[in-house]
Amino acid sequence: MELKTFLSFSSRDTFVPRLLTRLQAQSLNVWDYSVEGDEIPGGETITSYLRDRVGKCTLFLPVVSLNSLRSPFTAAEVECALNRHVDGGLRIIPLVERSVLDIDLWPGPYAGLRAIRYHFFGGGVEARAQMEDAVARVCQDVGVPFFGLVADTPRLPLMERVDRELMQRVPRDTERSNILYARLDKAIRVCKLGLEQGDYAQALKAIEYFTAMVENEYEGETFYYPYVARAVCLIAVGRLPESVQALTALRLHPECEESLFGALGYVRQAQGLFAEAAELYREALRRDPSDPAAATGVVVNELFAGEKVVDLPKACSVIETGRYLTEDEREQAQEALALGLAGMGQSEQAAAIFFKKVRERQATPSTYINLANVLVDMRRHTEARELLLQAWKEHSEDAELGCHLVRYFLETGQYGEAVPIANRVTELLPDRLYVWFERLIVERRAGCKDALQTAEHLAKMLPNTKEDFYYIGYANWVLGRHERAMYDLERSSETKGFDQIDKAET
Repeated sequence: MELKTFLSFSSRDTFVPRLLTRLQAQSLNVWDYSVEGDEIPGGETITSYLRDRVGKCTLFLPVVSLNSLRSPFTAAEVECALNRHVDGGLRIIPLVERSVLDIDLWPGPYAGLRAIRYHFFGGGVEARAQMEDAVARVCQDVGVPFFGLVADTPRLPLMERVDRELMQRVPRDTERSNILYARLDKAIRVCKLGLEQGDYAQALKAIEYFTAMVENEYEGETFYYPYVARAVCLIAVGRLPESVQALTALRLHPECEESLFGALGYVRQAQGLFAEAAELYREALRRDPSDPAAATGVVVNELFAGEKVVDLPKACSVIETGRYLTEDEREQAQEALALGLAGMGQSEQAAAIFFKKVRERQATPSTYINLANVLVDMRRHTEARELLLQAWKEHSEDAELGCHLVRYFLETGQYGEAVPIANRVTELLPDRLYVWFERLIVERRAGCKDALQTAEHLAKMLPNTKEDFYYIGYANWVLGRHERAMYDLERSSETKGFDQIDKAET
């Protein structure tokens, strides 16, 4: 089913444009009635029209703030969404502005959101990191990739190059030179400001106005940097395939230089194609050996690609000081460096990097998972267990961490400890068949009386992948429906029989 997202918000909240921009940069298909073509039609009753749109969405993101709590329009949207949610027809993930967390009783239909798992953020400019985290967690919840911010130092001597190129070009109608320059200079300033403030939609709109104007008014004059800037803006709003197409078309341009390859490297990194990203950054560095962004990109993507760490001191220095890294990229690079060291057998050095992040309270759930794996490799099992339990106390809303902890307890035979965690993971991911499958295994091995009830629930779930047939088949096997179980096994891509799981249990 195609994901269609409805963001419910009060227009009085000044942080909403930024939040909307960041959500629209993801693969969430967010409806925005301020965009031309998507406005509320004239003559429509606003409340009924909004309810109709809520009725057609698959994901509902209500922004809970002091302003939205007072709005009759958002209250109507929330009420409609909750009615669909109760029937199981709509996924709701509240985004809660920190100022309302201390309000015990939310008014009207908002009271029904209080029990739903939510993500919070601060509404002020200083809380950008919290907003990014909330958007990232929404993406994680619904299983779509998260596209982070372009680095805060976004290679934008580029905009100065756009400005310089404009000054060197002569329009077709020389009598209009002054007025054209004034308009285009304003577009450059709006684009640059949008990039600096994270309003990437506005930046893209400004640079597309610029390119349309020069194509019409500067006939015979070729421009280069405005199109690179447009590609950077496309990257920033998450339209990566379009940015690749735009950048690739510029590779044959006679003025093609390092910024183009750097931008392509950034896209490939965002797409997870780290080896290709490293090669593109190497080409950017070859064209400009003094480009620090390219040097950083080479090191980081070699780490992400799992390539051998040749110059450890250099890699550490780049990760610690590289100013062309977002904080998220820096943290990922530190993790990748540690994992690379662990893969080379240097577990002590890897553990030291992870422990440093834990001490400095910079550890994410994945940090704890990776550190626990390193400790297991070092045969420090008790320490790994205590570390994972500590992480679970701090991040009991993180489903990935919960899944890892369940599997760790399964491998170490601590079935009783795994049961409450497995139950919690199914609450966090109620639609994922594999977590119900793991819960069923845990409950059977722990001798829980609820195991058959869990099996019944899993057997009735709808499969989305071949692997899901295996999970359903195992549930049918547990319930004694062996013929149906073997039918499910044949439809899956798994070769291991259900009796092998039973042997492990006995």
